[in-house]
Amino acid sequence: DASRNTDKQEWRQQLEKIFDVKEFLRYLAVNNTVGNWDTYGQVPHNSYLVNINNKLHWIPYDLNLSFQLKGGNNRTALSMDMKEVGTQWPLIKNIIEDPEYYAYYKNAVKEFLERSFNNAKIEKYLSSHKAVLTPHFTGSLIETKPYTHLSSPQAFTNSILDLEKYCKERHAFVLEFVNNQSSILLKKIKFKTQKKKFSVL
Repeated sequence: DASRNTDKQEWRQQLEKIFDVKEFLRYLAVNNTVGNWDTYGQVPHNSYLVNINNKLHWIPYDLNLSFQLKGGNNRTALSMDMKEVGTQWPLIKNIIEDPEYYAYYKNAVKEFLERSFNNAKIEKYLSSHKAVLTPHFTGSLIETKPYTHLSSPQAFTNSILDLEKYCKERHAFVLEFVNNQSSILLKKIKFKTQKKKFSVL
């Protein structure tokens, strides 16, 4: 649609009539934060577009390879700013290149960190689920092949520690992205303010 380059407001209005853009941006915020190399933006699968009341909604599925930054065929999870996304992924590229939508995406990342993906909540979540799962890996109810890929009770403990370490490191990395983006925005605002002062003079 040519209006994407000539009249961004009109383009956004027309797009939002047929597609829940902000829902998609919130999905990207979560997906990119936790890391997932097996999804749209890297591979053309693991998602649906569903028509609900004449509006399309993005439905991701098969998320078992989340919490991983690298995977098969040298694929990697998308970066936080997604600048590497090419024209073969138009839904991401065209939306994220719009300044208003990108600002919404950055705020969605910030909200996800504050509400859900912070160290305190991650530790609580992992601890509670570890308590539920531990008997099935270390006690009399221990699972065996082909119902588990874990080689020993220690492997289960190590996997929990690895996941906790990954989440903490990822939180720190994404928080830096959020803070840097906020700093860049403040600099832009300051520059515009100074520019207006000079124009008055």
